[in-house]
Formats: sequence, C-alpha cells, structure tokens
Amino acid sequence: MIFGFGKVAARCPYCREALKKVPARKTKCPSCGKPIFVKRAPDESEKRLVTEAQAAEIEALWDA
Repeated sequence: MIFGFGKVAARCPYCREALKKVPARKTKCPSCGKPIFVKRAPDESEKRLVTEAQAAEIEALWDA
C-alpha cells in the first residue's frame, strides 16, 4: 500500500504512525526508525510516501 499526501494524513508506510509534517525528501520515521521515501510513479501526478521496496519498484518503472 502506498500512502499519499492528498486527503489522507501523512503516515509512515511501515508502522502507520502519523507524521508531524509531510517530508519533502527521504527521511527516517521518528517512531520506527525505518527510511521513508518520497516518490512519484510515472503514471501518477502526486508524490507518495513509500517503503524502500516500493521506492525500488517505482524506480524500475521510471527505467522501463
């Protein structure tokens, strides 16, 4: 599941803990400490908060 910025509050894609603000770039979750990536897939208009594995999938889509 990918979490976006739209109408949903910014949450960590791992532990689903609410974030105080929407990160503009890669950051660590203050709750679980895992890296949160900010990515946009080629077929999407909005950036999303994703896990490391999801970020790799999105990068593969851009490379294709």
